[in-house]
Amino acid sequence: MKRRGLCPKCEGSVIYVPRVAESHDGRPEPMRLVALAHDPSASVGDLEAGVCRECGYVELYVKNPEAIPLDGETAWLLARDTPYR
Repeated sequence: MKRRGLCPKCEGSVIYVPRVAESHDGRPEPMRLVALAHDPSASVGDLEAGVCRECGYVELYVKNPEAIPLDGETAWLLARDTPYR
């Protein structure tokens, strides 16, 4: 959606890309994908969304996927030919 600028569901061409936020104690903070195992108060993977103005379809994206550590506990790499179970 973000790369093509078109909605994959309806082919709409008006796409918003907002940051995704959650509220903590009444304050908006970026929603993040991964809490780090060594420091549960820290997290990485700020989320943003692609939103189709025409049909409302939403896709979530991680702004900085390279910052997510592959530590084997909170995130790990799947081999392409190995099914996840």
